[in-house]
Amino acid sequence: MTHLVSLLLLFGLSVAGIGSQQEHAEGIASLIEPAKLPTLKTRGAIPRIHKLVYQIEMARRDRQNSTTVINQAMNLVGIVNQSQAQLIRAELLRNHTIAPRLGCLDAPGLEEMKHGKSPTGGLLARASALLNQ
Repeated sequence: MTHLVSLLLLFGLSVAGIGSQQEHAEGIASLIEPAKLPTLKTRGAIPRIHKLVYQIEMARRDRQNSTTVINQAMNLVGIVNQSQAQLIRAELLRNHTIAPRLGCLDAPGLEEMKHGKSPTGGLLARASALLNQ
């Protein structure tokens, strides 16, 4: 009986992780949809980048592999050209790598990026405060 409960718990956790990966991939997919990108106005991609960094960070915190989630998102929106997919993946991962270096992944920064706003905390805010002294 104990083994059955352990297997059910293990299976349940595995299924929960897969669902979470799908949710993150869908969140990213909605932001990289090729048909929507030409409709963006000047600098309209910036809020999307903030939202993408947020989505990738949430996937990471849910113990999802960022590359796998991004690949799944690209499959969802039909990005099949390997050169294009490689470029998109590299840029998304680069933006996500830069964010913690700037101190943007604290709770206030994530909340702002979730809504497409520029994070105002972290190193950027400290640097601005130092410059304004």
